[in-house]
Formats: sequence, C-alpha cells, structure tokens
Amino acid sequence: MAGSEIVIKKFGKHKPGSKSTGPAIFNKGIMKLFSFICIVIFLLPVWSYATLFTVKQDGTGDYTSIQPALIYAQEGDTVIVYPGIYYENLYLTGRNVVLASLYLFTQEDWFRYHTVIDGSNEDRVIEIKYGEDNSTLICGFTIQNGYASTSGGGFYIIYSSPRIEYCIIQNNYARSNGGGIFAFWESQFSLAGNTIRYNQAQSSGGGVIFDPCTSYFAFDSCNRNNVYLNHAAYDMDIAGVSSYNCQMDIFLDTATIGYQDPYFIASRDPYGTQSNEFNIFINMGKIIPVPATLFVAPWGNDSNTGTNPNDPLQTVAFALKKIVPDSTQQRTIFLAPGAYSTSLTNELLPVGARGYIDITGSGVSETIIDAEHSAYLMAAGDNMSHFSIGGFTFINGDNNNTFGNAGIMIPKLHYKDISIKDIVFKDCISDGVGLILTYNWCEDVKLCNIEAYNCTGERMILAGTTNSAGKIHEYSSLRFYDNVPGTTYNDGEGGILSFSFMDVYGAKLRIINSAFYNNTRNPDPMWGGIYGAHFGTGNSEEPFSTDYNTIEIINCTFADNYVTNVQVPSVFNTDNGIRLDVYNTVFYNPGLYEMVLYDEPAPYPTVLTVEYSNIEDAQAGVYNKQYNNIQWGQENINANPEWLGSGEHPYTLGGNSPCINAGAPMYEWGVDPPYIKEESGKYVLYKTYTDTVHLPAKDLAGNPRVCDGRIDMGAYEFFTTGQQEQAGINDEPSLDIFPNPFTENAFLSFGLKREAGVVLMIRDIHGNPVRKLLDSNLQPGNFSITWDGSDDWGFDVATGTYIVNVEVNGISRGFCKVVKK
Repeated sequence: MAGSEIVIKKFGKHKPGSKSTGPAIFNKGIMKLFSFICIVIFLLPVWSYATLFTVKQDGTGDYTSIQPALIYAQEGDTVIVYPGIYYENLYLTGRNVVLASLYLFTQEDWFRYHTVIDGSNEDRVIEIKYGEDNSTLICGFTIQNGYASTSGGGFYIIYSSPRIEYCIIQNNYARSNGGGIFAFWESQFSLAGNTIRYNQAQSSGGGVIFDPCTSYFAFDSCNRNNVYLNHAAYDMDIAGVSSYNCQMDIFLDTATIGYQDPYFIASRDPYGTQSNEFNIFINMGKIIPVPATLFVAPWGNDSNTGTNPNDPLQTVAFALKKIVPDSTQQRTIFLAPGAYSTSLTNELLPVGARGYIDITGSGVSETIIDAEHSAYLMAAGDNMSHFSIGGFTFINGDNNNTFGNAGIMIPKLHYKDISIKDIVFKDCISDGVGLILTYNWCEDVKLCNIEAYNCTGERMILAGTTNSAGKIHEYSSLRFYDNVPGTTYNDGEGGILSFSFMDVYGAKLRIINSAFYNNTRNPDPMWGGIYGAHFGTGNSEEPFSTDYNTIEIINCTFADNYVTNVQVPSVFNTDNGIRLDVYNTVFYNPGLYEMVLYDEPAPYPTVLTVEYSNIEDAQAGVYNKQYNNIQWGQENINANPEWLGSGEHPYTLGGNSPCINAGAPMYEWGVDPPYIKEESGKYVLYKTYTDTVHLPAKDLAGNPRVCDGRIDMGAYEFFTTGQQEQAGINDEPSLDIFPNPFTENAFLSFGLKREAGVVLMIRDIHGNPVRKLLDSNLQPGNFSITWDGSDDWGFDVATGTYIVNVEVNGISRGFCKVVKK
C-alpha cells in the first residue's frame, strides 16, 4: 500500500473496550480495519489526502519495523503497527503523524497489550522533540523497558505537544527524572486512557514529570488515566516542577492510594519547595494504606499484610508506600536479617524517606542492603521531618555518574529532626558527594555510630544549615577510613566533610567521639587552588553578627590522612568568622597542616580555642591566614600519640601514649573550666566558655568513656588488663536457665561481681536476633530475668533451640542454649 492515497479521519476520544484476547480479537480487528478502509476509499473525493503505512513483522506490510516508516511518513500520514514485540528506540522526525496499533480502529484492549514497543533497556523508547503539534497521536501501545541516562525513560518530550492515548507505559527507567514520561519546555500535550505503572526514576517523578506552566499537561477528565506503583526518590508517581504557581486539575481513575498525598503526587518550585498547584481527583487506590508498624524480610512478599513478622513484606520501597505516617506517633518499618537487593529481593533503590517513619534494620552485621552499583540508598523530598534510618550495612552504592551521591541524599528544604545512625557504608562509588548530603534548611540533624570505608568520591559528607539559629547538628561516633577520591576530578576530590552555615548565626556543628584516618583527598587544582582540606567549614557569607556559629571538635582522632595537589594541604579548614573549639582531640597527620584559619580582613575574625589536645607541631601546625584569634591552652601537647597500630581499631592508644589521662580533668571544687563533671550518671564537659557538652558513655571501641579517673585524648580510651577487670569487662556472669526445656516461661539468673553494662540477647540457631531481654547498667549482685517465649514484637516464637548471648560492657562473654517445647 506504500504510496497509495488513503484518507484517515482524525478520531476523537475512545473508551477501552473488551479485554478479550486471542486470534478471534485479532480477526475482528482486521475486519474492522478492512471496513474502515472501504469507507475511506469511498469518501476519497470528500476528504483531504494522507497516506497510511502498515508495519507487520511477517513482511506482508509496508515495513517490518517502525522507525523506517516514521522516517518515510510525511505530514498527516498514519503508521499502523500490527501486533508483535518491536525492539526499537524511536524518534519522531518533526512531521505530525499518527502512530497507532490496531486499537485505533477496534478499541479492543487486546491490541494495546500485544503491540509492544520495547526499548531493550538500551535507550528511551520514544523521543518527540522537533516541534510536533497536537495532531501528533501515539495510541494503543505497550511502551516498556526504556532506559535514559538522564531523564525520560519511556517518553522524552520537549518543545512538542503530542497526544498520548490508551497506551500502557511500564517498566521504564531514568537515572534522573521521569521514568515513564519527561515533558518540559513548552510542550502542550495531553494524556487520555493511559496506564502508567512500574516505572522508576532515581530522582523525581517515577511515572511522569512535567512543567505545569510552560508545558501544559492535560489529564483527560472523561477517559481518565491510571498512574500507580511507580517509584522514585520522591514524588513517586507524578511530579510537577515550575517557577510559577500554575493551578491545574489532575484526573485519575486508579492511583497508588485513593487520596491525595504529596509522597506520590506533588508540585514543586525549582528549589524543591512544595507548592499547591495540583487539584487531584482520584476514583480509587491500587493499595490500601496501613496505619501500623510494618515488617520486611528477604523471604517476604509484597502481597502479604506486612503487619507482623510472620507475614512480612519483601521490599522497603513498598513498605514506605503502604505505611501511613502519623505526626502524633512515630511509626517503624523493621527489616529482618538478611540481604536486600534488586536481584535478590526486588528492592527498588533509592528508597524515599517519609516523615515520622523510622527504617530500622536488625544490626550492621545482620541486615545488608546491596545497591549492586546501580543506585544510591535514600533520598527525601521537601518537608520530610522526624524520620530516622539505620541498623544495617549498605554496600555497593553508586550514583551512576548522575547525582553526586552514593548514600543518603537530603538536598531539599525544610527538614527537622533527622537521625542517621548505626550504619556501615562500604564499597560505595560517587562522582560527587560521597555518602551523606544534608543541605539547606536542615535543623537538628544527628549522625551517630556510622562507619565508612573503601568508598570513592568527593566529600563523604556535604552538609549545611539555613535559618536554624541555636540548633545543633551533632555527629557522634563516626569512623571514616581508607576512603579515596575518584580516578578523575569529575569522579570527586576526596575528603570527609564540607559544612556551610548559610545566613544563620548562633548554630553549632558538633563532631564528637569520632576517628578519621587513612583518607585521601586530591583536589582539582582549578578549584582547590592554594588550600585543600579534608574538613572544610565556614559561613556562606561574611558574618555581620557577634553571635558566632560554632564548630566543636571533642574527643576525636585525626590521623595519617593525605592531601595532594595543593600548596597548603590540611586536615581542617575554616573561614569567615567561625568559633572553632577543640577539646581532648588528637591531630597527627604528617605532611599536613592540622588546621587552616582562612579569613579576609573582617570585623569578626575566626576564633580558635584548643584545650587538652595533642596537635602535631603545636601552633606551627595551624596555618593562620589573616587576622584570626588563637587561644592556645597550656595543657596541649605535641608528641607522637603512640598508636596501638593493629586490630580492628589500629588508632587505639598504646600503653606508652602521652595521650593517656591527658584530657580535661574531672571537676574539683573551685576549679575553672574546662573540666568534666559527672551529673546523673553522665559525663558532661564544661568548656572554657562555660557552655556544656554531654559525652557519650562509651568510646569508639565500646569501652567506658572515662577510665582511671580521667579522660584520655582522642576517640579511644586506654585500658590495661587490670582496668578492664575493674570495669567488669573480664567478668563472665554465671548464667543459669530453669526450666530448660520450657513451655511457658524460662527464668534466667546470673550474678555480677562489679558494676557493668549487661546485654542478654536471645537468638535463633542461625544467629538472628529474636528478643533483647536486657540492656542495662547493673550494680554488683544477683539478678533474675524471665523470658516468656516471645520475640521483640510480642509474638510467640516457634518451638526449637535458641541461644542466649551474654555481653558485658559491650564484649561478648559467652552463650547458653535454651529449648522451647
């Protein structure tokens, strides 16, 4: 039929018809097409002329693949594609054409499902970017397996206004935005009767992303679309991004849930702040949200209820879609022990944080999330406050050279009360921010008990705060070591932390009880210039207030880090009127300046206070660029720290270290600060300026923070064998269990010779935690604990053999078996 003149009438809206399948439907469709062509030929004198091309894989049509037909088609022509799977990546050529399956004539759903354009996960499925207008129609296909290295996995639409009708757009992927559809830059297009599902974007708009102002997006109110169960870091299904406030209506038949929730559908300005541009009308939801704690396990299934550990979901991503946040009570998603990944458990990464939801694993040695070098761990949209994540190991994170983050990304605005804790990062790769990004209006961010090693990228942490005067960002018990920059400058420059106070005064960054060693930074000489540091901190603008922002470095160890390619390599760099307080800390990095104070002449110089610390080269180890104020305590030392040099914590103090018992003294009446005072069983550091810092109960290795009556310098406390015994570390309580086996209750009894922290943990025979019976600091004496045979969530455990692990002051002291009948 190539070259024959056949008129095609422009069709209006169509409602999906029967979902019957098989040869009968196909034959029915052919008969309808034949009848239609007869009518067209009869009316040729009446209608304007256009050409119809057919695409059939059996060779009986004009073409066997779609793209050649699109190249040959002229303005107003129609390309009809017969059923089959076409592995193609298509682009329209700027001429307004109709591209359709036989659904266009038959309205039989069978043709939508069986006429498939498959992108083979190699490129976008369809690009429309040469000014096509709304006479361009894509109708009646399944569009799947598209892949975009940036945006728009299924459809990529710019400067064009096509109609997309009655298509199934599924399983498409974009490294950036718009897994299913990306439409921007004056694209006035419309959607009717489509199903957009199971698409994924690593950033925003898993299903659809568009500009509601410059790219008008019409959701048909009669022939409604279905948009559900897409995935993204935020704005799971539909995202609108615009510099203006443009109100529009979104009509959906089926959405992920049956009501409006910005976790799924949201509009934002270019800076990420949510706006109220969308009026959303939904007929029904695909899933029913659950207002309860949810459980996830590698052996679970996302069709389970997820409301108890015996009926768990399988993926964290689905649990986050299903759970209902509640600002009056914190809810938790518990992760059972095991490995979670896309290939093993169908996990979708990155997961999107939700406010008032905690994601809690079973422990860093028991729960593993493996990104398989295809994604990062988590991101959050605007206003996601009061959430925490932790209790697992995250490995093989990779931003795929797209976003500059391989771990947790919180780049937007208006965050409060965020806790990232008990996480090990290992073997992650990034071309920008390495692991953790918390920026802009973040308040009360806490990083606690985080270990990161063998990771590649720029700064491991990029953070900052705006409008949070008086707020504290606390980083406690961090251990970052053996991290390196990428192989090129575009892969990152290395380093640990960059923190900026942005137009805020009176805020604090507190780094406490942490160790950073054997990390490498190699700054780009174009940007690194003269100065290069592992820790870069300061104000974003020149200060105009005497209410300084403060950085506190307390009981930290900085050792054997490396910086290359700059004239003034350093560990810590600060500028623009910061108050930097260093207490009980060891800086020992041969070949580097320990601190650089950079400041142009200003009325508010940087103020550095160093007390009870070991600084290599003493004041000569501090590079003072301009007019800064250094207050150097008399108790500081300059000596080789004499590290232990081996084991899990090689920068533990050796027996001959001058840092032992050299930290701030304990309080005595009449003594001026700095000193440490015990208050209500906790150690409190009183600084020179009389403000206080609560010290953690244990050092970075899990030993008591204060030993032998005085704190040591650095992140580790030194213990002799005798001191360990005195602290109860070597005490092995004699544990008795009766009755054993038991049916209803087992009574566990033990005695302690000295005060100690004791943990009793019930585990199954595979080592998985079942029930924490005790976690408390106890005085000497005899104790009895009852186990009623339930797990941590109150459910009865199955009959069988269990293990009772005993820990004293953080060290395992043995185990006993107990049998439940």
